[in-house]
Amino acid sequence: MNITLDKNDEQLTGLLTVHLTEADYAPTVDKQIKEYTKRAQVKGFRPGMVPVGMVRKMYGKGILAEEINKMLGKAVDSYIKENNIKLLGEPLPVQSNVDFDTDKDFDFQFEPGPAARLRAARRRCPASGAPPGNHRRRHPEPDQRADCPSVR
Repeated sequence: MNITLDKNDEQLTGLLTVHLTEADYAPTVDKQIKEYTKRAQVKGFRPGMVPVGMVRKMYGKGILAEEINKMLGKAVDSYIKENNIKLLGEPLPVQSNVDFDTDKDFDFQFEPGPAARLRAARRRCPASGAPPGNHRRRHPEPDQRADCPSVR
C-alpha cells in the first residue's frame, strides 16, 4: 500500500492518493470468504459446508469491496494522524471507475478539506458595542432594547 499527498499550498488543498495492490487485500479477503463459508446456508449443502469457490462466486465482489473500504478508511486515518495533518471534516473521495472483476491493483484518491480556524461569531450590540448580556443596564429605554439585534 502506497499513500502519497500532493499539496497545493496556494489554495490550501491537496490530493491524497492510495495505491492498493493485490498483496495488500488478498489475505483479508480470503479470510472473510472462509468466514462466510462457515455461516453460509445454500440449498443442497449442509450449513457451513458450502465450497469456498461457490461462496467466492456468489459473494466475492461484495466481500472484496467491503474489505477494500475498511482498509482505505484505516489507511487514510492512520496517515492523517501520523503526519499530523490538520483537516476540517473528513477527506472526501474523488469519484473513479473501479472494476472489481478485472482490476487487481487499485488507485483511490481523496480530497482532504483545508484546516481552518473557526471562531464563534458573537452578535454585538450596535449601540454599545458590548456582547449580549443584561441589556437593561446598557439600554435603559425599552425601545432601545427592541432595536438591539443581540436581544432575542
